[in-house]
Amino acid sequence: MAQRWRGRAGSPLHAERPARTERCALPIFENLLRRNDRALEKRMQNRPSGFGNPSLQLGLSVVCVFASELLLKRGASEVAAPNDAFSWTGINGLASPLVWWAIVLIIASFISWLYVLRYIPLSLAYPLSRVVDILVPLGCWIFLGELISTLRWCGIALVVFGLALVVKPIAKMEERL
Repeated sequence: MAQRWRGRAGSPLHAERPARTERCALPIFENLLRRNDRALEKRMQNRPSGFGNPSLQLGLSVVCVFASELLLKRGASEVAAPNDAFSWTGINGLASPLVWWAIVLIIASFISWLYVLRYIPLSLAYPLSRVVDILVPLGCWIFLGELISTLRWCGIALVVFGLALVVKPIAKMEERL
């Protein structure tokens, strides 16, 4: 369909109006998501089993981070000396064996995390690993006797809800495999 367009000087220009496509950008994104889902399914079908299972390794990574956080807190509290010259750096925490065990667990978590990333996309693995944001406050409450405010409990509930949103599509994908 031709339409008359006017130039800057007012002279008539005859040009075709660009045809509007009925398609919007949404099908493009849908196709991209479908392609990514197929690639993810293929990767998940070829994943190792047993101790090499990426889901197990993700859980191991989370447990290592959880335990290391509790050990770091205990170790740092154990050797706290506010009157020392370098106490503000926290370096005196290295005098505690608990801190060294925590460092070992952090390294184990890192190795496990690298393995997980070989098989599970970061966009899925990272949100799933954030279960540690639930476990650490609960562990501090149970094992260290720390108090959790009502507002923090609400935040923990929101994290649980967010994790449920992330896990639901993964569970459906696992069922198809």
